[in-house]
Amino acid sequence: MKPSTHSTCSVIGRSLGQLTRQQGDEALLQELAAHPSDMLRCWAAYAQPSTSLQEALRYIYPSLETNTSACGRSLGLPFVSRS
Repeated sequence: MKPSTHSTCSVIGRSLGQLTRQQGDEALLQELAAHPSDMLRCWAAYAQPSTSLQEALRYIYPSLETNTSACGRSLGLPFVSRS
């Protein structure tokens, strides 16, 4: 069975988090958190150590009320149109 996109995103993000903490390169995670790509922002959310889902998503979104991302939808958050 092929792993889901969600599980792959989680593994990549958690691995990036471990590596950036080992290397002391928090700037990389901040760049990923602000990236236009939903996938890269998902990695940044999963890279946060021991945080709740809301805390991880707040890292990549200033307001959960404006969630329009594929990452937020894959995590079960309601889709909110920005238009």
